[in-house]
Amino acid sequence: MSHKYTIYVNIKESGDTLIVCLYVNDLIFTGNNSKMFGDLKQAMIKEFEMMNIDLMSYYLGIEIK
Repeated sequence: MSHKYTIYVNIKESGDTLIVCLYVNDLIFTGNNSKMFGDLKQAMIKEFEMMNIDLMSYYLGIEIK
């Protein structure tokens, strides 16, 4: 049976890290390099119709602070 992963991690030699989580139609990402955030957002906007809601406050019923 084929499975599709929902967590993707990109770690560069410099230690810069980008973690992307996908659940249904939500894309959440975190890491330690804001340039990587911008690059990911631009790449995704080119491929998909997206909406940027900014910082997350709730996800799957869990409050995020």
